[in-house]
Amino acid sequence: MIESLREIAETGTVYEVLNSLFVQTGLLSLLQAENTPESMARHDNLQELLSMARDFSDHNPDAGMLGDFLENIALASDYDETQESDNFVSLMTVHASKGLEFPVVFITGLEERLFPLNCYEPEQMEEERRLFYVAVTRAREKIFLSWAQSRYLYGQPQHCLRSKFINEIDGDIVHTESGRVHGGGAGAAVSVRRTEPVRHSGGGAPPVREKEGMRKGTRVHHAVFGPGTVLELQGRGTQQKAKILFRGSGEKTLMVQYANLKVLP
Repeated sequence: MIESLREIAETGTVYEVLNSLFVQTGLLSLLQAENTPESMARHDNLQELLSMARDFSDHNPDAGMLGDFLENIALASDYDETQESDNFVSLMTVHASKGLEFPVVFITGLEERLFPLNCYEPEQMEEERRLFYVAVTRAREKIFLSWAQSRYLYGQPQHCLRSKFINEIDGDIVHTESGRVHGGGAGAAVSVRRTEPVRHSGGGAPPVREKEGMRKGTRVHHAVFGPGTVLELQGRGTQQKAKILFRGSGEKTLMVQYANLKVLP
């Protein structure tokens, strides 16, 4: 295996090397089979590494080999530089930012299935919304929110949908690149200037009625899973769930309040 990987590394891209390594060792399958929170976190980290390698290879066709990649991501401490100047950017996760404040904040990756994560239970969605609130309230003066039209996810290009959290912001304090509040589309950015303290509703999304016209056998469309047929409805009101058989994704159980299903004729 080592010899075959060495041969690939001599002429192939870093993505080809890592992909071959994961296939030959079966590491990703082993982590999935273990199916624990720790193993799934490791699995996601390796998939993200694969995405980084794919992106690097695509953007560096003449220098996308393993050595180039390692040189590019080599970590160098910037501690000395930050001691001499306060003109630098702090990069951190939302969790790590708790308790801190900055004049200007940038939040990236505001896309469905990324922020918020791919979750359909109300409790999980509310936790994602609380994290977004934490991120937004780190800014004292101005905050920039951005999302991508497409990105590599697990080594494959994926079309992205703008996060629902952006649409929940008061439009009076939002400025977009196009000058419109909710019509910027994918791949755009918005800026929010704080003219007054940000207030959190605390109650999450407003209650919604059950999806009109949806019953067993109804054909629906989901932005991510595509067309499907309702197999069963459970519960009522904001707690209603729908078990749906999607043509390309199989059977899924979704919270109707958050799934944004479109009833097809």
